[in-house]
Amino acid sequence: LVKDRPARHGSRGDPRRGFPDGRDGAAASALPDRPVLVRSCAGDSRARPVCVRVNATAVTDGRGASRRDARRPWREPVHEPLRRDPLGQPRRGDRIPQRGRGARRVAFADPSRRTLPVAGHSRTRTRVCRDGCGAGAADRGVCGFLFLHVQQGATNGTMKAIDYTGRTAVITGAASGMGLCASQELVKFGASVVMCDINAATLEKAAADVNALCPGKAYPCVTDVRKFADAQKAAGLALGKTGRIDLLVPFAGGYEPRMCQSYVPFYEQPLEVIDWGIAVNLMGPVYFARACMPAMVKQGSGVICCIGSVTGFEGDGKGPMYGTAKSGLFNFVKGLAKAGAPHGIRAFCVTPGPVMTRPGMANMKTLQGRQSEPIELVDFILYLASDNCPGLTGTTHVMDCGRLCMDY
Repeated sequence: LVKDRPARHGSRGDPRRGFPDGRDGAAASALPDRPVLVRSCAGDSRARPVCVRVNATAVTDGRGASRRDARRPWREPVHEPLRRDPLGQPRRGDRIPQRGRGARRVAFADPSRRTLPVAGHSRTRTRVCRDGCGAGAADRGVCGFLFLHVQQGATNGTMKAIDYTGRTAVITGAASGMGLCASQELVKFGASVVMCDINAATLEKAAADVNALCPGKAYPCVTDVRKFADAQKAAGLALGKTGRIDLLVPFAGGYEPRMCQSYVPFYEQPLEVIDWGIAVNLMGPVYFARACMPAMVKQGSGVICCIGSVTGFEGDGKGPMYGTAKSGLFNFVKGLAKAGAPHGIRAFCVTPGPVMTRPGMANMKTLQGRQSEPIELVDFILYLASDNCPGLTGTTHVMDCGRLCMDY
């Protein structure tokens, strides 16, 4: 990332200062102070290039001593083909010689990376030429200015608009809470949603509400996440209606003592309560990931976001299966990431603290003295699952209002 700064000096007609087209320092100072994304345009006709000039008069002599070198002869920069590593990312090491013995080492980034890694000893200043030069490669400027090219219309590092148009999401626990909130937001962003829940009547009403926002975008599917056959049914519905599965978020889960009304220590818990805690909180995401991944592999893309909990870090004496299942998801997404990476599939885990999906959550203490709203978690998930985070996979991300930072 190279920062524009206006010219400090310059006079019309002096090629060593200001702009090479004769504009003076006042014209240079009128340019916007914004970041410029530099990349190689050699052999690339996909974008109309504009140019950046790099004032390379302050270099090092190879021994680390800086000196002025404005009258040295110009040496034409050498462009090598863009080399890529096995994952398709540009490698560091492309060298562009400059005046003196110092050289600036640049790994030209492709447009999707939107970065300019710079290492070496030279110190540079940049200016932007607003007029497209039309060249296809770096060129020599007057008085030692190096012209590189940037993609016109680049986003300058700003976030891409979140857009799920044409994509299909499978959401469990979609009749209420964060699952319902995620379904509502996804259809607003253009996605189709298969809404899965075990409560048929509540699910039908929730799906009707979502379809009222965007008609024909929500497909209810009554499922029990403890049954792999139901997970296959949901995946089949998604493929039958839209032909693809792009996102899976298994929200369904619960704290087994509360769900089964059994608030006793673990050593007194009935086995059916223990089984419920593991089956819903761990095997549910496993079954749905297993049912949906084949479609993602076939289409060459997909995102799986599991929902963890701070209890996976803290533990619980009455409902240890809930914490055990959630901590298991931290490792489960690593396995999914390794299995899915060759097929363009990402997997990660979002771990909330207290979320105001029910009144009891207000009693949980946090460092900020507040609890998250469902929309906060949903916005975070949809950002991580969007095209803004293509390199995010196999990781767990905590959003707990600072609960894990507290000293108990």
